[in-house]
Amino acid sequence: FSTTKVFGDNYIVRDINIKEQYDIDFNKDDVINKGFEKAFKTLIYKIVENKDKKLFEDIPKIKINFLIDSFSITNEKFVNNNYEVDFEVRFDKKKLLSFIRSKNVISSVPKNTEVLIIPILIDTQSNELKYFNQNYFYNNWNNINENYFLLNYNLLDENIENFRLFQKIKNNIENNDLSEITKKYKFENIFVVVFYKNKNNFKIFSKISFSSLNFNFNLNQNIINNTDTESLNKIILNLKNLYEDKWKLINKINTEITIPIKIT
Repeated sequence: FSTTKVFGDNYIVRDINIKEQYDIDFNKDDVINKGFEKAFKTLIYKIVENKDKKLFEDIPKIKINFLIDSFSITNEKFVNNNYEVDFEVRFDKKKLLSFIRSKNVISSVPKNTEVLIIPILIDTQSNELKYFNQNYFYNNWNNINENYFLLNYNLLDENIENFRLFQKIKNNIENNDLSEITKKYKFENIFVVVFYKNKNNFKIFSKISFSSLNFNFNLNQNIINNTDTESLNKIILNLKNLYEDKWKLINKINTEITIPIKIT
């Protein structure tokens, strides 16, 4: 069923999946409320920075329901005594932005974009540049995903020409624009992230470019075991969250600015 109506000024959250055990205590209203809460969390994570997310935890159900304009339920199914359903939830944009502003937070436009990512791994002890299949971050970058991510990453081709160039410039890679490589790809947004691996830590340098806007920053991550996949995956997740915040900064909405418009 659906409560959907035509209203363009909405934020839409799709593919919200809820799975509940179907037994004597089953209540479909509880499932719907869980869908609303998950959709709200997903949307908030898309439009506010990481530092502000804690302000939107434990929001009462009645408040979340007030922010919803309409919703639809699709793909209902019963499998092995479980009820599974997908939601599409439309939030009233004006109400939502007002609510976010009441928390003294400026939200951003939830705009998806494509990115070319170039993860480079250098072992500082041996001064060795690791080839693509020896680079954990290259092999697993797109395996770490969250439903609130707005950046869609495209990895550099795994070819010997690119590797030879990296070998050539590895001692000065932070100051090289890599245009010799990136000019072959038609991406406006280009991220270069260099992982300097030491015995028990990573020094990470990021050079990210959104069209004409550039950000450079360093990050140090201590790790006891360089083969610990959980810790390595957490590094990827932390970086992706940082990059999401940079994208949100570019797409900030300030609803308090008054802009005069002259109409002839």
